[in-house]
Amino acid sequence: MLEALAMGCPVAATDVGDAALVIREGINGFIVPVAVPEALTPRIAKLVVDEAALERMRPAARRAVIDNGRSADAMLAAYRTLIRPIREIPG
Repeated sequence: MLEALAMGCPVAATDVGDAALVIREGINGFIVPVAVPEALTPRIAKLVVDEAALERMRPAARRAVIDNGRSADAMLAAYRTLIRPIREIPG
C-alpha cells in the first residue's frame, strides 16, 4: 500500500492494519470495511472511466506517504534509531 501510494497510485483496500491512517476515501484511494470488500468494485469502476479524478488522486496519493512521515528517508531514519542501540552494545 505505501509503495503504491509513494508512486502516485491511488489504493483500494479494506480497512486492515493502519490503512485508514493513510487512505482517505476518494482523495488518495478507497477504503471499505473488511466485511464488505465488494464495496470497492463500484469505486474502482468509476475511477477507471473518470480520468480527471484519477489524475487528481495521484498527487494526493504521493502526499499521503510524505505527510504521514512514511517516506523512504523517514523510514530509514526510524530504522537507524532502532538499530543504533544494538550496535552500541559491547560484545
